[in-house]
Parts: sequence; structure tokens; C-alpha cells
Amino acid sequence: MNLATVSEKVGAIDDALRYTHEYEQLDLTAPEKARADEAIHRLEGAKKELDAQRAAQAAQQQQQQQQKQPPPPPPPPGETRHGRIDVFTIGAATIAVAGFAVGTVFGVKALSDKPPASGFVAGTGPGASGSYASLQTSADHSHSEARVADIAFIVGGVATIGAAVLYFVRTRDSKPTKSSDPATTDPNAQPTDAPDGSKDDTKTTSKKQPAVHDAWIAPTVGGVILGGSF
Repeated sequence: MNLATVSEKVGAIDDALRYTHEYEQLDLTAPEKARADEAIHRLEGAKKELDAQRAAQAAQQQQQQQQKQPPPPPPPPGETRHGRIDVFTIGAATIAVAGFAVGTVFGVKALSDKPPASGFVAGTGPGASGSYASLQTSADHSHSEARVADIAFIVGGVATIGAAVLYFVRTRDSKPTKSSDPATTDPNAQPTDAPDGSKDDTKTTSKKQPAVHDAWIAPTVGGVILGGSF
């Protein structure tokens, strides 16, 4: 019991409880038994209080350590992926292919219809190549075809640049986000109850995102036509 008393004075509550329990197992008188029970009750209360203080100190130390630690770095931004393919990109690419195809066809045709630079003999007799009017007509026709070929190649080149810009400059995820508020997107929303129990007759409006219903692109001799309903 003396060991238990000394241990309690130095703050070794666990040792004091152990010594007191060992003392209680001896052949004690009634007063000694009551003294041991009182000491155990006091030591158990002190142990609970000490455990609570230790838990509070541990929590405080952990909080201080967390405050000293630097905040975690922000997450890296999402990767931006370029290369968007939609009706405009496909339309521009189609115009480019059509422009180069038309330019090639008319260019070959202009070369085949071009009259020879020398050796043309005007007249209708033997060895004659034809009349001067037919020579002039062939030259004018070849010149017109060459002009159409030049315009087609220009349109094809511009469309190629436009398709490249539409594909590489825009991102793949550049789409309008849909509103998640059912009060603004549900056209069949019912009137809600007001706080006083009456019906709220305020009509809910439906906010619609602008959309492209259909679109078309057509090449012309002098440019490009873009149309559709939006």
C-alpha cells in the first residue's frame, strides 16, 4: 500500500492501481479492505481524467502539426485536347477537296483545249488547221477554263487553311454545358407552394441553349456560301 501511495504521488497512476489491487488480494481487515476500495475508486477516477488530458494534448499537437504543414499543391489543370471535328470542319475540308478536284479537272481541260503556239495554218484547204475564228474561240475557251481552275485552286487553298484552323485551334470539349437547374430547364414544371401555403403562380421559364439545327456550306466560282438555321 505504501508503494501505491508513492506511485500516486509521482503520477504513476497505472502502477498505483496495480499495487492497490495486489494489496487488496491480501488477508485484510474490514477497515483495510475499505481503505483499498476507496483508493481504487480514487485512482480509477484520476486515470480517466489523465487519459482525457492526454487525448486532448495529442489532438492539440496534431492540430498544430497540421497548421505548420504547407497546404497541398492544387491539382494540375485538365489537359486541353485540340482537334475538333464538326459540321464546319467537315464542310471546310469538303470544300478544299472539291476545290482542288475542280481545279485539276479544269486545268487539264484548259491544257488540252489550248491551241498550239506555232504551226497553225489558217484556211480550209489541204494542210489547213482551221479558221482564225476557231483558233480564237479555242484560245478564249482555254483561257476561261484556266481562270476557273485558278479560282478553284484558290478556293481549295483557302478552305484548307480554314479547315486546319477550325480543327487545330478549337478544343474538343468546347461545347455549351447544359443547365442542371430543373426549375429553368423543365418546361413541364408545376407551380410550387409558397411559404404561406398558397400556390405560387409564377411561371417557370425554360432557358434554352443556342443550337445549330442544320448548316450547309457550298463552293461557288467566286467564293463560299454558308447557310443554315440557328
